[in-house]
Amino acid sequence: MNTDSVIISTLIDSIFLLATFGVAISIVFIKGRQTLTNIIIGCYIALVLFNYIPFQEIIDTPIYSLIVFCVLVIAGTWLMRRLMPSEYSEGMFEDSLKKVALAVVATTLIMALSYHALPVTELITPSQITNQVFGSVDWFFYWLIGPLVILYWAS
Repeated sequence: MNTDSVIISTLIDSIFLLATFGVAISIVFIKGRQTLTNIIIGCYIALVLFNYIPFQEIIDTPIYSLIVFCVLVIAGTWLMRRLMPSEYSEGMFEDSLKKVALAVVATTLIMALSYHALPVTELITPSQITNQVFGSVDWFFYWLIGPLVILYWAS
């Protein structure tokens, strides 16, 4: 790989990471911790359902897989909102450390899911740094457990 392609792929990964974090931090500060917690748990529900969805050959293309996964995340989030409807009674900037921690957790979970469970790597070529951080199949387990531990503390 030449230097230009490494820089470009790292830049694309950084934009994806910052955009994901920006959306998560916006949700947690505007809608609250409960909403982002529901989305995170919705991602876990979607991961389980997505791995066992029938007719895998129909959603064989990356775009269809992403659409189905997003629909499952929305359904899981909606389910969690129905099960845990009450929001935390807090102001916009109360418990800011917990809110930032939840945004980081959501970002790392989405990065790990997009790298291992979803075909995002077929749409974009990840950089060497992203490959080192999220590429190991052995570490995927820890990328899934870590958010649950932080979620326990931050919720």
